[in-house]
Amino acid sequence: MSDGRIRDERFCQGRRRAVDYSKFYADGTGLVATDPTVQGSLVEITRCLKEGNLIPEKYYRNGIDRDTDHLLQNHGIKHLHLHPDTDVDCLLYLIEYQDSVLYLEVDEHGRHFNKPAGSVLSLLHQSEIANADAKAAANKAAKEAAAKRGLLPKRTADERKGDE
Repeated sequence: MSDGRIRDERFCQGRRRAVDYSKFYADGTGLVATDPTVQGSLVEITRCLKEGNLIPEKYYRNGIDRDTDHLLQNHGIKHLHLHPDTDVDCLLYLIEYQDSVLYLEVDEHGRHFNKPAGSVLSLLHQSEIANADAKAAANKAAKEAAAKRGLLPKRTADERKGDE
């Protein structure tokens, strides 16, 4: 797809990313403000993204390698589980781009996996997603133009890992 969203099940590693929040970002569960486990998970995920570190496996969904995530495939929206207790339904919904990540909201599975999966979420954040798509496309075009002119800055070995 040409929207610039990365649709791989797991995050691309070794690449530092800016983390932005949709202006409609909200905590639909109320747990970010009240549950230290959820707070710690959100901080750890954000730190990993900003530093280009591996997102711990505990945040990925069960069955990640066995079945299809329709929300990701249809809309480019990933979700990470913020609580290890399977009775606590608390997910971070976000979109991954080459150089950035857009946090959409924290919520339960519920309405976001109804058919068609992701339609409510993508409509709610439609303008913010369009802005992030455009920003990602502009960043990509600028890098390609700079590369053609031979003007890209040297990158560290860690930064080059994400290109492999």
